[in-house]
Amino acid sequence: MILEHAAELTSSIMDMYDIIDICTLLQENSVEALYVVKHGCRGMGGRLRRKIVNIVAGLCNNTDVKVRRPAMEVALKIFEDLFAPRNAEPPHKRRKLTDKTLHNSVLLSGGDCPDADRVIECVSRGVTDADESIAAATRAGVADCLCATDMAVRLVECFTIAITIPATNKNDNMSVCVSAFLEMLFKHVRSQPSFQALKLSERPLRIRESTAGPSKLLTNSRTYHGTFLSVASRKIKKVKEPSTDCIDVEMSIDEILTTMIQFAKDKPDVAEALCLQVVKSVVGQRGRGEGGGGGGPLARALDDALDASPGDLTPLPLLVRRALLDHINTTPRSVLYQPL
Repeated sequence: MILEHAAELTSSIMDMYDIIDICTLLQENSVEALYVVKHGCRGMGGRLRRKIVNIVAGLCNNTDVKVRRPAMEVALKIFEDLFAPRNAEPPHKRRKLTDKTLHNSVLLSGGDCPDADRVIECVSRGVTDADESIAAATRAGVADCLCATDMAVRLVECFTIAITIPATNKNDNMSVCVSAFLEMLFKHVRSQPSFQALKLSERPLRIRESTAGPSKLLTNSRTYHGTFLSVASRKIKKVKEPSTDCIDVEMSIDEILTTMIQFAKDKPDVAEALCLQVVKSVVGQRGRGEGGGGGGPLARALDDALDASPGDLTPLPLLVRRALLDHINTTPRSVLYQPL
């Protein structure tokens, strides 16, 4: 009964698209047509969806943000229909992800759609879009579709979308790409109450007592002890200053991560270093030959980025390759086939 209803709904949507000639309307940059497609893309047939994906991919590069925004929303909607967790393999059927099975990521395998690569390329442009509202919405939507059960799988998915594809498309601003990578990678973790409760320290850090006694040179009053202040003024100062023997380090890890990501948005060198350390940490948890060993998905993502002509992102995959020689034991294709 449900299948029959779904088939009837799909047929009705297809008929409607034929009547209004949806593809022609999209080619005319019709914003209204984009909104129609967004709310009806689940009922598309394969051939029609292929045409629409190709048209929408071009509109995602439109210089007019009024066209680009709804086009990106359509691309994100198709991406969610393809890769949302409800379409993935049930948890009880999932195998433990090792070097041989890591490629079973629904996103990395392309799902059941022959145009999956084109859709992924569209959302990759979205997460690095110059318009902050488009970028934020796309990052949030993409992050919700990524692997939430294995951090190494999620890392490769984020690296592919935020680093590898932009490197090949020359949409390769280091700070923008790395901030997209980090935000998508940690979104699921940061939404967990247990992570939000984590602090740098559960109690203030006590100041080490010094046997040398207080310094007689400098004071918080920016003057010298016993030189410019009278005895009376020093007594007043002493009353006003709150005395404490502890340093407050009870800052949440989430606040620290937010600050670091924000700092990386403004400093390309910080973005590069932060991304490198995150990749090393996640891959290092698996040990040699796991989650990125010879021929693994991370190695392929790095190879694809290095195969592209040099750009702003080129140093990052090179640094990752160098840092993970013990985990990724293959030689980059860009090195193997480099002309002498």
